[in-house]
Amino acid sequence: MTLPAARSLSEEITTGQGALLVPEEFQTTLIDNITDTIQGSGEPPCLLRAPTGSGKTFILSRVLGNVSTNHDVIWLWFVPYVTLLQQTLDALATNATELSGQLLSNGLNQQPSPGQVLLSTTSGVSRASWRKAGYDMGGGESARTPAEFIGLARSLGYEIGVIIDEAHIALDEATEFGHFIKWLAPSYLAMATATPKSQRINQFLSSAGKSSFESFGVSRSDVVKARLNKAYIEAVMYQLGQATHDVADLKVTVIKQAWRRNLLLQRQLDEIGIVMEPLLLVQVENGEGTIEAAEKILMHECGVSPHAIGKHSADAPDPVMMSAIANDTTKKVLIFKQSAGTGVDAPLGAVLATARLLWWVEFAG
Repeated sequence: MTLPAARSLSEEITTGQGALLVPEEFQTTLIDNITDTIQGSGEPPCLLRAPTGSGKTFILSRVLGNVSTNHDVIWLWFVPYVTLLQQTLDALATNATELSGQLLSNGLNQQPSPGQVLLSTTSGVSRASWRKAGYDMGGGESARTPAEFIGLARSLGYEIGVIIDEAHIALDEATEFGHFIKWLAPSYLAMATATPKSQRINQFLSSAGKSSFESFGVSRSDVVKARLNKAYIEAVMYQLGQATHDVADLKVTVIKQAWRRNLLLQRQLDEIGIVMEPLLLVQVENGEGTIEAAEKILMHECGVSPHAIGKHSADAPDPVMMSAIANDTTKKVLIFKQSAGTGVDAPLGAVLATARLLWWVEFAG
């Protein structure tokens, strides 16, 4: 009997066994239209404009999979933050099993092959010193330069494609990054953003040697209809006069009221038979002791168990860590400092209480 070859733990975790998500109707339309356009005769850059929660990364991964079934393409995928790299690798492994995702720093030393997706931040390749050296700097016996890798890929007959995710942030280095894309001369180029910044995108395209782009969008109502986003947001701001300000503890009031609203949502979910505990998000000021102060209010004023409180203590948000806490079903509250922005996935989040401006917001729908 022949024993199967040993497999590493990382292979078991990151290798997708098949697409796990079924596209919504609007996602299917976008995937088909972007696929047709990006590999059409003119091959113009494509811009996907879609609200947060609409599945932009999922849509792009399926476009790459579709194009890669018809063409031998090596893809370079760029994100704004290092913390989004692993998240994107996981999404590719789950939703585009015909592709092979890896970090650009590792992939440059691999044999080029169709379907490779090499991930990097935009700042990782936006280097004037690289540009002045024709992107052929820093190589050696054990490391290829970008110029060596791309030259080898093209000598093997492979095309180059580029994806720019979260373009409204990723294009902060628009001009220098544009020089890199112009040098790369990709056959396929697509961007995705939730909040388009036309001037920045046009500046990037100009430096990349592109004069126009094809835009694809989806309305927020379609995303809400597919239950990928909430129908509306209810906001409440506390404003106190001087006399009341001197006697009221506004931070305690905000957190207590937010916790009561969270409990109300819990009761409403129980009444209609939905087994789910909403998550309270509590944003505090930067500085020492602010997380602990909010935790003390939750425990002493609201009766929340310390085991049900998750804390992200870093001043700068780590989307991967925050998402891990937000998706921990043992936690009823997540306390953090900076805004939970790009890359944070908190599907159970129902109420946000922020002491930074002393107001709170309920996400409802």
